[in-house]
Amino acid sequence: MRELTPEEQAMLDDMVDSENEEARRKSEFKMTKDIQRRILSMLLRDDQMLARNRSIVQPQYFENEVHKTVCRILFAHYDKYVARPTLDVLGYELRQRIEGKDAKTTLYYLGELSIVHDYYVPGLDEYQYLYDLVIEFVKEQKLKVAYFTTLDMFKEDAEDKWPKIYGMLNNAMDVGLEENEDGYLIEELVNLPAVEWQVDQFWPTKGFVCLYGPYGCGKSFVSLDAGLCIATGKPYLDKFPVKQGAVCYIAAEGSEGVLPRIQAWMKHYGQPVSDNFLVLPQAYNFLDSTTPRQILQVCEKRLGEVPDIVFIDTLNRNMPGGDENSSKDMGQYVTNVASLVAAGPTVVSIHHTGKDKSRGPRGHVSFPAACNSIIALDGKPCEGTLVACNKQKDSSEFDGFYLEQKVIDLDDRTEGSLVLLAGDSAKDRRRGAVEAKQNKNEAALLEAIPQTTKAKVEESGGAQATTKKQLETLLGWNRNKVSSVINSLHARQALSRAKLSQSPTSPEYFWQEKLLCQTA
Repeated sequence: MRELTPEEQAMLDDMVDSENEEARRKSEFKMTKDIQRRILSMLLRDDQMLARNRSIVQPQYFENEVHKTVCRILFAHYDKYVARPTLDVLGYELRQRIEGKDAKTTLYYLGELSIVHDYYVPGLDEYQYLYDLVIEFVKEQKLKVAYFTTLDMFKEDAEDKWPKIYGMLNNAMDVGLEENEDGYLIEELVNLPAVEWQVDQFWPTKGFVCLYGPYGCGKSFVSLDAGLCIATGKPYLDKFPVKQGAVCYIAAEGSEGVLPRIQAWMKHYGQPVSDNFLVLPQAYNFLDSTTPRQILQVCEKRLGEVPDIVFIDTLNRNMPGGDENSSKDMGQYVTNVASLVAAGPTVVSIHHTGKDKSRGPRGHVSFPAACNSIIALDGKPCEGTLVACNKQKDSSEFDGFYLEQKVIDLDDRTEGSLVLLAGDSAKDRRRGAVEAKQNKNEAALLEAIPQTTKAKVEESGGAQATTKKQLETLLGWNRNKVSSVINSLHARQALSRAKLSQSPTSPEYFWQEKLLCQTA
């Protein structure tokens, strides 16, 4: 997160010190009716302006109810048909929306629509100036939301308010910075903001993410856990900070199992019901270019905003009739997900492995190639699910770790559900497995020493001894394995060695087990 400028810090301090909240609500962040009419008119009349700004302008940013309603009609039509509605269509849809109102109100709505539609004439003003005007409008509205939310936080003495306040202000001030059609000089690249994380080390904001693994490895559990943490602001697994925000979860594989998992999570962590976590219990067709807008429209209606993260569970269910191995179909899926990402949210595609898990996500290579982040799961929750990072485009990959299940009883259900908790690191578990195997081999070697020939015992000082070659023969191991186990034991001083006194040039050594070091 970048540092606030002196002007932004002064604005924040001014918010805190304000004594007359109502007066400031009326005076701050006001854009004139003229400017708001002009911006809406540009969206109604200019294809390029609509396509470029659809993802950042929200109907609730307009103060006039007519403008809000017209903007909703415009976006709904554009999302469905990828085209601007005509004035006649706007008028018809507006009448449908205000049906039942008195004649005076109807006349006012239609009159304002006529004024707004003709308020802007394409081509009269320089395009970049108009785009800057829209950016300023969106920035003002986001600042207004941040300001009002800040006042509410101080009024309620909310905990952890400062990170949220700084986040909202940064989000508002960064509007428009994501695009630079003129490119960057090196000195400008150096000054670009660092990667911002939705889930620290896992998923970047506005990222295209793949979470994949074999059947039954806990992909949905991991996704729901991370999503609920983002919705509530709770660190993921109690150790990875998150950027709090709205969440949309597309449960295309069925919503029946989602509720008990959410209830188990809430019970375990003692978290209240979140009003910014939306579950969509049906599949969407991501081979259709209008799908991203449909999802955003539903989120705007139910959440009141564009979500910060969207989970697609699973990729296969959300490309009906498509071929995962086809470059055309997978390319269309990638294009439409990228369109959704461009509107603001991080998008997590939950996917499966093929028959060969080592080959990564199932399907055409264009999918993993397009992802910013790829997280792989393996194993079963009952045995420990491995979480590994296979790709992190703009940062280093995190160290893998295991998740361990905990069964949560639910009072109103015959069966409970699970939560997945952080377990051992992958390095520790691998080390433990190697040590267990090594210990088994070490025990076999120590057991073999008394069974080998006692020849040349006198030459070794009377100790119980043997040679590497004798151990290879008795155990059926190759030379490298024998050497490796001997070196491990020798490092722990469980074995000692001495050269043959009669053959100083011989590569063989006598090995004596210290625990059985009985002299003759």
